[in-house]
Amino acid sequence: MFQQYIKSKSYECSAAYLPQPELTQFIQYFEAQQYSNQTIKRYWYAIIHFNEWMLSRNFNAIDANLINKNEFIQHRMDESSGNGLTLTSNNTYSAALAH
Repeated sequence: MFQQYIKSKSYECSAAYLPQPELTQFIQYFEAQQYSNQTIKRYWYAIIHFNEWMLSRNFNAIDANLINKNEFIQHRMDESSGNGLTLTSNNTYSAALAH
């Protein structure tokens, strides 16, 4: 199921650290709501980035709370303002983490 959204080996490896049943439910929700593949892909990458960020702090994304999510979004804003580059907008991160 995830292969249509993941095209990178590094993202594929990162996704292995996420709980598969929850990811399946996450993807199926967006597919059922008829979100575009591009939007689902962006949300999927946002979740992978969030998980990598949580792991770097010795936490698991499944245990995340609102404070973690807000800190991550602030981190993304600080990171993107420093280099002028943003692959995924902070609104995408907010929306993906809200689900």
